[in-house]
Amino acid sequence: MSNNVRVSIQTLSNDPFGTHAMLRETAPAALMPEIGCWLVTRWDDVREVLANDERFSPDTGGERADFFGGDKCLVFAGGAQHRRMRKILQASLYDPVIEDKLPHLVAQTVNEVIDSFGTRREADLYSEFCLPFSLRVLASIFGIEDVSDNQLKAWLTGLWAAADFTNEGDPTMQALAAETEQDLQAELKPRLRQLKLAQRDVLFSRMQTISVDGDLLSEEEAYANAKQLLLALAEPGELIGVIMWLLLTHSEQLPQRIDRRALLTAIEEANRYWPISGAAVRKVVSDIELGGHHFESNARIVYDVRSANRDERKWTSPEQFDARRHEGGNLAYGAGAHMCLGARLVRRMTPRVVELLFERLPGLELNTDRSPKFGGWPQFKPETLWVRWGQ
Repeated sequence: MSNNVRVSIQTLSNDPFGTHAMLRETAPAALMPEIGCWLVTRWDDVREVLANDERFSPDTGGERADFFGGDKCLVFAGGAQHRRMRKILQASLYDPVIEDKLPHLVAQTVNEVIDSFGTRREADLYSEFCLPFSLRVLASIFGIEDVSDNQLKAWLTGLWAAADFTNEGDPTMQALAAETEQDLQAELKPRLRQLKLAQRDVLFSRMQTISVDGDLLSEEEAYANAKQLLLALAEPGELIGVIMWLLLTHSEQLPQRIDRRALLTAIEEANRYWPISGAAVRKVVSDIELGGHHFESNARIVYDVRSANRDERKWTSPEQFDARRHEGGNLAYGAGAHMCLGARLVRRMTPRVVELLFERLPGLELNTDRSPKFGGWPQFKPETLWVRWGQ
C-alpha cells in the first residue's frame, strides 16, 4: 500500500469507479495536489471522517466557509454550535404544519409539470421534469414560491460556484459567487425579515420563530442557513433523475406491478449505487492515522461517499445495481451528527414521485437514441435523461 499516489480531478471524472477501486486497494489515502487535499476512499475511513467532527472538523476555513458564514452555518459548524442549530432547523423542517402539506404538494407539482408536456411523448426527464419539480416543491416548503424557476436556477449556479471545493482559487467562480451574494443580500435578506414577521407555516418563517430550549437562530444564522438550504434546491430532482435512470435501465429487476416496499428497497440501492452528494472536505483537528497515512493537524481530507458505497469490504458485488439488495445502510445521506437534515423529507417524497411518473406516463422507457449525461467528479449530477412513453 502506497502513500505516494497522486490523483487528479480529471482522472476521477474520466473513470471514477475504476479509479476508486484502484485507490481502495493500493492507496486508500491519495494526494490531490490540485486542491491541496488527501482523498480517502474506503468505507471505514469515509464513515470515520463523516461521523467524527471532533477529529475531522467541518470548519475548513477559506473562501467556501466564509461565503456560507462559517460556524453560523450548520454545514461548517461543529460541536455544541452544530447541535444547537440542528435542533432548531430540524424542529422547523419537521413541524407537522409543514410535513402535513407534503403529500398534496408533491402530487400537485408532479401533475402540473407533467401536464405541461401536453401531447408530447418524449422529454428530457431531468431538465423538463426533475429539476422544475424539485425547485417548485422546495421553494414552496421554504416560503419563496413566488421566485421564478430561472431566478432559482441562477441562485443555485452561483451558490454552487461558492460551494464546490474544486472551485477554490478560481477567479471566474469567485466572481460568480460574489455576484450571487450581492443578489441574495438584496433579495433574500429582505424576504427572510418579511417571513419572520409574517410567521407563515413555511421553513424560512418557522426557523426564525421556533425556539428550542429557549434559543432562537440569530439573523446572521438564519441568513447563512437559508443560503445553505437554497443549495439543496435541485437535490430531490437529481435523486429522482438517478433513480428513474437506474429503474428504467434495470426494469427486469422489478416486479411488473411495483409495490411500495420493493420501490423503497430499490431507491435505497440507487442511493448506494449513485449517491448525488459524492464528496466533501474536512480538516484534521490533531495528528491522526487514517487509510495507512499519518495526517498532521490542519491537513484537509476529501471523503468520497461514492467510493465508500462501492467498497468490496462492505458490499457483495458492489459494482452491480441490485434493486433487491438488503445489506444495511449506506452513506448517501452522511453519518453521525452531520447526517443530511432533509433525508427524511426526501425519503417521504421520492417514492410517491416515482409512482406518479409511472402512472402518468404509461410505457415509460429510456430513449436509447439519446444517452443520459452526468457531470464530472465530485458530484456526478444528472444533466440529461431522455425518455419516451405511450409508444
